Amino acid sequence: MVRWGKGTALGVAWSPDGGLLALAASDGVYLHDAQSLAERAFMRTGSFVRSMAFSPDGRLLASGAQDGSLHLWQVPEGTQVSALVGHGGPVTGVTFSPDGKVLASASEDGTVRLWQTANTRLLQTIEAHTQMVMDVAFSPDGSILATASGDGTVALWSAADGSLLTIFERPSVERGWELAWPILSAAFLPDGDALASLRTDGVVRLRRISDRHLIKTLEMPLIRPANAMALSPYGRWLAIGNLGGGLAIWRMPEGQLVVKEEGLAESTISDMDFSPDGETLATTWVDGNLRLWRVRDGSLIRALDRQSPVVTSLAFSAEGQFLAIASADNTVQLRDHYEGSVTHTFLADGGPVLSIAVSPEAEILAAAALEEGVQLWRIRDRARLPTLAGDFAPTMSVAFSPVAGILASGHADGMVRTWRVPDGMLLQSFAGHEGAVVSLTFSPDGKVLASGSWDGSVAVWDTSEARGSMLRGGGASSGKVWAVAISPKGDLLAAGSDDGTVRLWRIPDGTLIQLLETEGGQAVRSVAFSPDGSLLVSGHNDGAIRLWAVSDGRLLHTLTAHTGPVLGLVFSSDGTTLFSGSVDGTVRVWGPG
Repeated sequence: MVRWGKGTALGVAWSPDGGLLALAASDGVYLHDAQSLAERAFMRTGSFVRSMAFSPDGRLLASGAQDGSLHLWQVPEGTQVSALVGHGGPVTGVTFSPDGKVLASASEDGTVRLWQTANTRLLQTIEAHTQMVMDVAFSPDGSILATASGDGTVALWSAADGSLLTIFERPSVERGWELAWPILSAAFLPDGDALASLRTDGVVRLRRISDRHLIKTLEMPLIRPANAMALSPYGRWLAIGNLGGGLAIWRMPEGQLVVKEEGLAESTISDMDFSPDGETLATTWVDGNLRLWRVRDGSLIRALDRQSPVVTSLAFSAEGQFLAIASADNTVQLRDHYEGSVTHTFLADGGPVLSIAVSPEAEILAAAALEEGVQLWRIRDRARLPTLAGDFAPTMSVAFSPVAGILASGHADGMVRTWRVPDGMLLQSFAGHEGAVVSLTFSPDGKVLASGSWDGSVAVWDTSEARGSMLRGGGASSGKVWAVAISPKGDLLAAGSDDGTVRLWRIPDGTLIQLLETEGGQAVRSVAFSPDGSLLVSGHNDGAIRLWAVSDGRLLHTLTAHTGPVLGLVFSSDGTTLFSGSVDGTVRVWGPG
């Protein structure tokens, strides 16, 4: 199995000596040289990394993941020292005590666990909050633990015995409603007698611990909710970032706002951390990038473009010359499917590319861009062709017919249309769905078009009639239908839905012949038949890919490598290779064995 892409960037941590930057990604942790930004090591976790921390001496790195796992790694080699088991939910925060002897981990299971670093023995479990614990921090002398929670409170605990010392930020009551802004982060100031906490509405509160006095409130009016906070090592600077790419930096302790920027990038700040000298701020972004900022004036020093945004759709050329990969950053890459090298990148207008298709003769690439219709390119010379469906409801899906020159588009208003390409003449309009049409597929002879909709229905259309007709439709699922596929012989239709099932119908008479169900009911986001029709593969919300025998519906195998929903599945033309694309920002290449 081969991986293309490095996943989204979810977190950042600076080593104590300033020499390394650790990047938390959707599949593990990457270590980069802080000066050159060159990659030094990769530590695979197999799950989204939600939290990281270096030990005070910089020799260990702790990482907590979405699947509840907690790992210790040797730095800079990147070798695993141990795996710590105990949490029953995602590990949202990790931190070492100032002497490095104790590791604290916080989780969505509502607990904080303290581990002895030397032998990874569990020292104690603190039943901290009624809701998820978002962050955990040690006081400078190591005697107190602070926890930030989704229940709207910040709690202080004795690190020695886990007893509760005090609670800040209790929910307020306004107009009869109890308001509890989730607390995302907490950090002690260097003197140990003040604590900073960040709420999701962008309000930072500074409180004196000894008498609970509210020292200061820092507030940046945010268009989007706050998402990250960092305090520089000597307490001189405090920064927050928001979901819209906004950044604010205050000079402490006076609380003077020195940097205020909105929309620094068309992405979301996922995490931030100051360099050991406090002069540089590192930020990670959901689009996979790392940016370093000069704190004094907010200027960008340098950036690392990791180019691993969410993969939304895959399409193979008929003869297997290339694989097309669509991403949420509005790009479509063409890759050589043998070497994986990028041969060209197309940039779409108007929002994320949700679906792509390649014409049978591999001459035209079509992309459904959410806000700008169906965009077309001639592949041989990269020429842009006229946009289709720009005046209709947003386009959610596209598919080429095996009959040359015909393209289908599915829309947010439930309509399905067929077009002649490249001149853009509208051929047919099909009405029947009451929800967005997010998946389309043609039969091998092009006479049948199937569509799947968020209204839970699947429709089969006769494209031979001038006006089009619905052969079958109606309630196919108890949840949204995300994906449809027709078998290579054209006799079977598969549909995957939100309820975790894949349904197989015989197209000629509409008989349901198989109901494939998965343990746990993970939503089915993509489906594909193998070229010989013997296998059906389904991609799920939990990142799993399941292989089914079409003949009897048996589950043959489950592939686990992705750490996010699998939105795209496609076989090579000879059936020996399966490609999968995921929200985790990677494309996986699966082969025999």
